[in-house]
Amino acid sequence: MVDEAKLRELPKWAQDELRKLRRSLEETQKKLAEISGDEKSNTYIHAFSTKEKPLSNNALIQFRLDGGQKITCSVFHGLLSVHGSKAITILPRDCGSFALK
Repeated sequence: MVDEAKLRELPKWAQDELRKLRRSLEETQKKLAEISGDEKSNTYIHAFSTKEKPLSNNALIQFRLDGGQKITCSVFHGLLSVHGSKAITILPRDCGSFALK
């Protein structure tokens, strides 16, 4: 971080820009902390190339499909709860999996 003495040596526009970027970073870190859970969470983001990242416990996850259909999922009383903005079609796939339409 730039100390205050060095910050005052910068042109005014650069000082303003640096302050704006610092505020934006603080806001982003705060938002990330709000949506991030701990290791005991029952809801995770799984991006196959990275380690699973916990979200807050019982977080609502919304998927938007072609045609405007929204499917919202969460853990509710120990069960996976799925709600659609329209009727949901369950398409069985291989053992232990299905697709929603």
